[in-house]
Amino acid sequence: MTVGIENNNEIYWYALYTMPRTEKKVEQRLFLKNIEVYLPLIETVRIWTDRKKKIKIPLIPGFVFIRCKQNEIIEALETEGVLNVVSYLKKPAKIQEYEINNLKILVNEPQFIQLNEELDISQGDDVEVIRGPFIGLIGKCIRLNGKYRIIIEIKALDKKIEVSVAYSFLKK
Repeated sequence: MTVGIENNNEIYWYALYTMPRTEKKVEQRLFLKNIEVYLPLIETVRIWTDRKKKIKIPLIPGFVFIRCKQNEIIEALETEGVLNVVSYLKKPAKIQEYEINNLKILVNEPQFIQLNEELDISQGDDVEVIRGPFIGLIGKCIRLNGKYRIIIEIKALDKKIEVSVAYSFLKK
């Protein structure tokens, strides 16, 4: 059973749960249905015993993002490989535009990304990156081992991504 869908004409971003390792196929299927879809991918090197290969993997495994009216989510949920929509209080959780923009900025500089599922932030200032490759990122600033880091969070997914940023590139 899916969460309650209201008739709402405003367009928002939503996150869809996918079956494991089907994110790229789901992205393609949603695209073919003319649903605006975003799958943040990062390039990584996979090593096998006989070769190395650069491949693109999802930044956040198990999720794709769609931008649509809330009543159009039903069509996306009928797509093969989609399990459900991320919800909050039995309604589809809206992903903020700046959170999607943060992901778009991050995938352009994958060498600085360290995925961190277990990091628990309880203090730190809200900051914006004003210079460098991550200009425009908004997140929490923390200090770890003498290095400044910025934490980017997508609250509806309870996901956090950590990147290194020079202190002089940040502003409150």
